[in-house]
Amino acid sequence: MDLRGETTTILDPARLLDVAGERSGEQVVVLDDADRRGWLVDRVHRVRGLRDVTVDTVPESPLINGVVSDGDRFTVWVDPDTVTGAVSV
Repeated sequence: MDLRGETTTILDPARLLDVAGERSGEQVVVLDDADRRGWLVDRVHRVRGLRDVTVDTVPESPLINGVVSDGDRFTVWVDPDTVTGAVSV
């Protein structure tokens, strides 16, 4: 993708992680200015810091850093560098 005159790589995590299923229709590109990379996602629920939360490790998966627990909700924490380093982009 051309962003402000510079080439930016857009990655689809569903494709990288081999997740099958229907797409929701509209999608959002979340940009990482530091790496000049973007992620194609169905939606963004919320962006937040990871202070004062419990992170449970997932030893079975080299692509998942952990599961972040916050009350009765949880989020799977995937590091973009780990995912793109483990697959050919």
